[in-house]
Amino acid sequence: MSIFTAAYLIVACCGYVLYGDDVKAEVTLNMNDHDDNLYILSQVASLLYSLSLVMTCVVVAYTAFSSYEAFIRSYVQNAFQMNSPVHSALPFLFIALRCLFPVVCGLIAYFVPNFGAFLSLIGALMNSVIVYLLPNLLFLYNAPSGSGHRAW
Repeated sequence: MSIFTAAYLIVACCGYVLYGDDVKAEVTLNMNDHDDNLYILSQVASLLYSLSLVMTCVVVAYTAFSSYEAFIRSYVQNAFQMNSPVHSALPFLFIALRCLFPVVCGLIAYFVPNFGAFLSLIGALMNSVIVYLLPNLLFLYNAPSGSGHRAW
């Protein structure tokens, strides 16, 4: 974690030294204002950053994907016969839903006004709960009653 913090700190300091008080939240946005030669570089950096976010979105959502896919698979096994065309279409449905997920997230972020501020608020409020409180509550909930931990 400290490696990432140091990398962000280096980029932030270089951006401040280069652009001063006019530095924007994302350093690549400053490249368009000062130097026309850096325009292509800033566009490539923004494109690569967007691509990394899309790929990260898919990896982070894997748990949700596997959960709802197991639910759909069990529902289809109970509702349809095994030789039904629905069973053979399930893998294609799952692939389509996994590919559609980042697109829908991107469209929501693009079309909802002030979505960045809303997302920042949710992240600020829920980050502490998810990181610090939820794991401890789940441990207490799952701890065996004879282990010296208080069981619920």
